[in-house]
Amino acid sequence: MRYCLNDGTLLIDNTSLSDPQAATLIINQRAEDQTLKGILSTHKRRLPSWLSNRIMAVILINTIIVGIITAVIMSRWNSFNSNPGSNSPSARPSIKGPPSNAVSLPPVCPKPEIVVSKRSSRRPSLIAIPGGTYQMGRDNGPSEEAPAHSVTVSDFSIDKTEVSNTEYADFIRDMRWRPPSYWVGDKPLANQERWPVNEVSICDAVVFAAWRSKRDGVTYRLPTEEEWEYVARNGDQANLYPWGNIWADDSAVVSMISPQAVGSFPGGKNKWGVLDLIGNVWEWTSSRASIYPGARLAIPEQDKEAYVMRGGSYASKPTGVRAITATFRDWIPGSTKHTTLGFRLVRTSP
Repeated sequence: MRYCLNDGTLLIDNTSLSDPQAATLIINQRAEDQTLKGILSTHKRRLPSWLSNRIMAVILINTIIVGIITAVIMSRWNSFNSNPGSNSPSARPSIKGPPSNAVSLPPVCPKPEIVVSKRSSRRPSLIAIPGGTYQMGRDNGPSEEAPAHSVTVSDFSIDKTEVSNTEYADFIRDMRWRPPSYWVGDKPLANQERWPVNEVSICDAVVFAAWRSKRDGVTYRLPTEEEWEYVARNGDQANLYPWGNIWADDSAVVSMISPQAVGSFPGGKNKWGVLDLIGNVWEWTSSRASIYPGARLAIPEQDKEAYVMRGGSYASKPTGVRAITATFRDWIPGSTKHTTLGFRLVRTSP
């Protein structure tokens, strides 16, 4: 019996399992089968003591392996169920505060000297988005998404995918910035180079934007919440998802135990070709927690300095009270670092 954890998915004799309870059941069953075979074999003939001892040692080692794998699975499953925002519908804040277009970057973010080395020659793939007017929010969803209201955005360009570990590693080396906790030194783990970077605070994203701006000679920034939803809903088409109005299982990295390489689901692109707007990692915006005009709700005092994140993550679900859509909103403190939280940048058109 062979075990292997592949990107958080358990492989047992080349069989892939992502459900920890099912995986544990199968492991235990196969361990019992191996034990039973040893017992039956012993009944058929008397084995030498050295061979009996070896069989018992194999059984003991197998039991230990089962325990270790079970612990790893449950640890990854707990990560799967964790979320930087609340998973409880009762904990969703009622909201009242400044208008949604109020943008204010954290004044406490450091302003280090920006250093760009010659080796940082990598350039992002951006997609031009023509400005326009659309209906932001919706009236048939969670209360914080209502009411639908008219918003106008100007032309801008946006990263085709979320910022990857590969590009973030250039930033880490140039700036001597603290890397995410899951990295080894200044490098992501092997085979995770194309994953979206995560465990980054809003200040990390802001300093990264300053670094990339100097490297490329243009100005990058986090998108506003209005810009993000405009892209995710295909502008005035006001779709519920980037690919249309009906959920498609092959279009987003959701209901998984880890991120996947950026751009893994080309079927999830919007009409302009932007990818990963739903799932993989939540994306920071530069917008503070707010209500939509006309909503009769209130923001708790502790959330007034929070920032909006959009798009959901690999741990999000397409159904239920927190079903992820292009209109779903949540907010958290700007200092938050979490395995389900990353970002992408925009560039204002000249």
